Amino acid sequence: MEAGHKGLRSKTDDVELDKTKDLNQMRHNGGSYEKNHEVAIVDNRVKLVVEPVHKFPVIRPDKYVRLYVNDEEKDDSVVVSNEVEIRIETSDQMPYNSVDIRVTEDKLKAYLTLNKRPGRKVRPVIIEDPYNIADYIVTTEEEIFTDDTEIKAGEVRKEIEEAGIRFGLKKEAISQAIKNPGEEFLIAEGKPPVPSVDAKIVHNFDEKTVVTHDERRAADKDGIEKIDYFGFIKIYSVKPGQILAVKAEPRHGKPGIDVYGQEIPVEEPKDIEWNIGEGVILIGNRAVATRSGRPVIENGKLSVLNIFYVDKDVDITVGSINYNGDVLVSGSVAEHFAVKATGLIKVGKNVSHATIEAGGDIWINGNIFGSKVTAGGSSAYYQQVAYNFEKLSSTFEEVEEAVSSLKEESLFKNSTERQLIYGLFETKYKETREIISDLVEHQSMLAEDLQNPKILAVINELKIFLDCTAHNIDLVVLGFIKREVGKICRIFGNIANKKSSIYTEYVQNSFLQATGDIKINKKGAFNSTLISGGKVIIDGMPGVFRGGKIKAREAVIVRELGSIGGSKVEVEVEEDGKIIIDQVYDNVFIKIGGRVHRLDREMKNIKARLHKGEILL
Repeated sequence: MEAGHKGLRSKTDDVELDKTKDLNQMRHNGGSYEKNHEVAIVDNRVKLVVEPVHKFPVIRPDKYVRLYVNDEEKDDSVVVSNEVEIRIETSDQMPYNSVDIRVTEDKLKAYLTLNKRPGRKVRPVIIEDPYNIADYIVTTEEEIFTDDTEIKAGEVRKEIEEAGIRFGLKKEAISQAIKNPGEEFLIAEGKPPVPSVDAKIVHNFDEKTVVTHDERRAADKDGIEKIDYFGFIKIYSVKPGQILAVKAEPRHGKPGIDVYGQEIPVEEPKDIEWNIGEGVILIGNRAVATRSGRPVIENGKLSVLNIFYVDKDVDITVGSINYNGDVLVSGSVAEHFAVKATGLIKVGKNVSHATIEAGGDIWINGNIFGSKVTAGGSSAYYQQVAYNFEKLSSTFEEVEEAVSSLKEESLFKNSTERQLIYGLFETKYKETREIISDLVEHQSMLAEDLQNPKILAVINELKIFLDCTAHNIDLVVLGFIKREVGKICRIFGNIANKKSSIYTEYVQNSFLQATGDIKINKKGAFNSTLISGGKVIIDGMPGVFRGGKIKAREAVIVRELGSIGGSKVEVEVEEDGKIIIDQVYDNVFIKIGGRVHRLDREMKNIKARLHKGEILL
């Protein structure tokens, strides 16, 4: 925490909600209520609107909202009922210019910043959770105000004097701060004490390396030995009685002098409390495992995670699996069965005409035939949607500015806004229709429980751009849709996604999608679709991709692309992505940042990227 001093700021009282008014007026009085919603915000408190019959609604906060249940802060999902008080905390900031003096908590440094800041009035609202983690997310809407009040040098000096900053003043830094508003300057510095050493818990494992891969040595085609880091999963596990963590006790430090000229007493070192979960006990200053399994730290809590092991095939003798944790299958996954897990999934052999879905990584130490494999859970479904909405948002912004500029030119003075918009989408922004079509197709593929009504509503609005000539599109319509797309972008921007990858040996007639990388380390892939939020790497022997589509955000690296018979292949990366191919055949289409190039003959050692708006080979 840091102490701050702010000047030149005024406050306004919150608007008092008239509780006797109809719920339909809540959105205009600081509350949130829409038709068919189960919950509402009244006086910054979440209320149950309709008494549930089968299920109580569940809410969770976004990263800009704090939820308190009976005055206890909650970071995760909360069940809404009228038996508990659920309070919301947000922060408002009125328009003001400020002389900000920031003193560090240890009072050893004072910083000065002169700002002209817009005001921010936020209002809590409830929206449906696009990731279905909870039923609703509590987020905020805001309005921005501006203030042109001039900051005067006299006021700056007065604020410094009132803040009591006297020791170690740097006069030149103060002058520089006045000349350079918006920049922070160190204006005073004290003498630091020797700090105390807080207690800490040292874990005997690195959570990031609990799941690793084998180092395999192999010879390349020239007979030179190399290390293959694409080995399969090795899970770090513990046995009962194994020490997981040790607590280091706190140590006292020595004291000095702050920027106010006062002696800084030595702070008492902070102790730390153990936070343990299932599978762990405390013995003295050590945390000890009570069962075999994988040690994890989730929300600061140390536990030994139960792993679901299947020591044979997933077939009729086992049934489909849906597990909260990690799943390890020593055999194969048979036709028409599914394995779903919130953690990682490892399959020791093949996956045939099955469904594999994990919240974490997926390792298949065999072949994939006619299957659907998804790493990243529901985030994988929404990752491409989020990316497409981001591209549309920037495109609409550019088209809006371009139309306004063209209307000022004599050449286009007789053109209507519809004609200008249509012309831009037909020439400079051809990719827009493809992006919208991709959104429509992607949503139609989603299971009903993953479809988000708010996103579907915006996609339906976007359909008018699939045929501009059939609709009267002007700047008003464009501006409305741009704002709706922006709202969706902000929702996705508040929610972080985990990067989860797929690792396997061979893929045929399958659909693979991952929020992270897709790596195929042996024969390659045939007649399949690979969609990656990171890289697609097919570097085994022979490492081919024949027939189908690859779409990656960062890079596509393939030994052999296409076939002598000319099977159609499409490869796509983002504007700053790259495509690297050892050997390519006819009828291969590469797309980088919306630019398309067809390779119509056999070529070797291809490296493709975007350079000055064109694909460079």
